[in-house]
Amino acid sequence: MSKIMVGTAKKSSTVTMADVAREAGVTKMTVSFALNGTGRVSQEMRQTVMEAAQRLGYEPNPHAQSLSNGRAHNTIGLFSLWLDFGVGTQKIQLIQSILNGRGFDVPIFGIGLHNSNDEEVQVAALASIRRQKPRALACFTQRLHPKALLELRRYQEEGGILVAYDYPVDLHCDAVLFDREDNTYQATKHLLELGHRHIGLGDHGKVPHSSPRLHGFRRALAEFGVPFRDDWLLEGHNSRDYAEGGNVLAESYLKLAERPSALCIINDYAALVLMAELERAGVSCPRDISMVGHDDHALSRRSLVPLSTVSHPSEAIAYHVTQFLLSRLSGEYEGPPRQITVRGELIPRQSTASPTSSSLAPDHY
Repeated sequence: MSKIMVGTAKKSSTVTMADVAREAGVTKMTVSFALNGTGRVSQEMRQTVMEAAQRLGYEPNPHAQSLSNGRAHNTIGLFSLWLDFGVGTQKIQLIQSILNGRGFDVPIFGIGLHNSNDEEVQVAALASIRRQKPRALACFTQRLHPKALLELRRYQEEGGILVAYDYPVDLHCDAVLFDREDNTYQATKHLLELGHRHIGLGDHGKVPHSSPRLHGFRRALAEFGVPFRDDWLLEGHNSRDYAEGGNVLAESYLKLAERPSALCIINDYAALVLMAELERAGVSCPRDISMVGHDDHALSRRSLVPLSTVSHPSEAIAYHVTQFLLSRLSGEYEGPPRQITVRGELIPRQSTASPTSSSLAPDHY
């Protein structure tokens, strides 16, 4: 943007965006959108801001402006290793919708399901995004390899604004974290408070020893003095196929010599498939087994037996990600990296109940 000067104004170097906002009676973000042409700002409001800037002799900081470093000034990229049928895609849709509403172009960058864990594939994808120079990038950080993180650091060093979300990551940027340990802790504690002491944990994929889900599960058991049993840690295939994972969990459960009276299942899709497969085998929920899922997907509320679950706070995550992005883009916040952690909420439904006398017995089959 060209320099705006009038004879009676104070020196532009002493005038800030906050001064213009006070003069115009608007927020700093509105000033930013009005001056750089982004966002849904009416022509009348834009004129008000321009006149206030002229009166004060405001000269925009070229580094903070939309065309700095040759960046695509109106583009905010969204990056995820995969697009699934669950909350991961829901979060991307919510973030995109909010930013679209502010007038930004918000392309989605992904890799796919089958090779998303390959380090070189991740690096190539992020290098491609970096070369396209979106002004900012919101990045889902699950399972990113070290070399991929180096690409993100390089993107920042070249002037890009980065906000990470969901998983803790070794990057100097704003971050919105989801407390998965607490989610599984809440689910397990719910079963324990109902009286269950034979509780298993199931995941549609593999469960590493460092998994926050496993930590939350074991923490709840320990608080009630209930031992952890390795044979009741049920795993599906190492894939993003939730339905197939639920089918594998059902097969594993039915093969157990001694079965738990309750299961904490990661992902509502997998839990609902598991519930259906067990029903076909004559194991009824919650008569024979109680079950808690995770995410609070719409299907969990509408299944034949409504599924108890712990919500995945997609809306809260999307809100905080977009607020971090918008405050950086407008120049409203220029301080050190910020971090916020969001937690889900337990939603009890008909899939959980107190254990029957038979399921309390140690020889329950």
